[in-house]
Amino acid sequence: MQELFYGAAVTVETLGFTSSAFPAGAMETINRDLTGAKLLDYLLLFIFQQKLSSLSLQPLGDAVALVGRKGGASREIGQLAPGRYPELVQRVRKLAKIAGAGEFSARGILGFAWKGSLVPFQVALLRGEGGDHLTLRLHVASPFPTSVADLGLDEEKLRRFAELAAAGRGLVLACSREQELRGRLIDLYLQERDTAGKTVLILGSGPGQGEKRFPRIPLPPETDLNALVMAALEHDPDLLVLEDATDGAAFSAACKAAIRGKLVVAGFACGDVPGALKQLLAFRDMHLLIPGHLRGMLVCKGVRTLCPECRRVETLTVEERALLHIGDTAATCARGAGCPSCDQTGYDGKRYLLEVVTVDQELRASLETAREAGELVELLSARGWRGLTTEGLDLVASGVISPEEFATTILT
Repeated sequence: MQELFYGAAVTVETLGFTSSAFPAGAMETINRDLTGAKLLDYLLLFIFQQKLSSLSLQPLGDAVALVGRKGGASREIGQLAPGRYPELVQRVRKLAKIAGAGEFSARGILGFAWKGSLVPFQVALLRGEGGDHLTLRLHVASPFPTSVADLGLDEEKLRRFAELAAAGRGLVLACSREQELRGRLIDLYLQERDTAGKTVLILGSGPGQGEKRFPRIPLPPETDLNALVMAALEHDPDLLVLEDATDGAAFSAACKAAIRGKLVVAGFACGDVPGALKQLLAFRDMHLLIPGHLRGMLVCKGVRTLCPECRRVETLTVEERALLHIGDTAATCARGAGCPSCDQTGYDGKRYLLEVVTVDQELRASLETAREAGELVELLSARGWRGLTTEGLDLVASGVISPEEFATTILT
């Protein structure tokens, strides 16, 4: 009788987003928009207002988890039904101008309108089961220095960099967890090195974006790097660049070129000196590294600096110091509140920290005999090496970077 008089019940389709982090009115608006546009707007605003270091959308099969990260800790803020997720990903790709859908990973920038300003967000996509793993974070644009003099290095680091730039043969590693940053670091090395009258070949598409131009050989998927390096050596280059030599096969190919008397500059996906040394010892034990051919390492990290107009000094609690692994180094810290000068982001730009390690006879001998990376770190520390972690702590104590930036960028 009810259906006869009032009609059959109508099922209202929704986006399928559930969360306790948003008010009821916002949840109704989000779920009413099946395109996912409102959800994306609210997520970007949430990152901005909550000062999250990142927010990830993680496909889990029967749901997509939305996980926010702040202060080195992660927390789930909601879930999305998987049926509408592909459409949301396509929207993000379109806004961030990310073409294609078959690549392993992709990055882009999208803008979010806020009080008359356009706030940029960085988008990172990683192909996974059930859809792309998507991470959003505030983007702080800052060009990578074109000269080593712009990095503000002390005299000792400048001397070591110049020593590596003058190397005639052997292996130099450009270390960073970020692929793009490794490419820029290699370009900086090439810029500082005298390449007049030299043949330089670049294997890969990342490096070679600097002021100097060199031939580049792309690396298609499933490339036999050993065969490609051997083919490149037929052209008798003075300097050979290998975009990424992190895995064993690529590292072995780089070492073979160094053994043949070439200077090889190779990307290495390690975020700090101890991590790189640990991996090198593993390669040594696999008979992939001959320590005598290693000339040194460049390790780089980029940190977001706080806006000087709106940063405020706060007292760090004991719990915060323990969570952020700061200890007793800093009793106070600074955080950006957001203001018109920084487009409400709280950040002013980026500063690039560079560590330079040259391999001399003593360090080379230790590389041949050390059982673990800690022995090599002790040797470097005895010589005055401080490391990027100590430099980062100094920046926290002086209010240049936030403790969250230290934890998520320096410590990871």
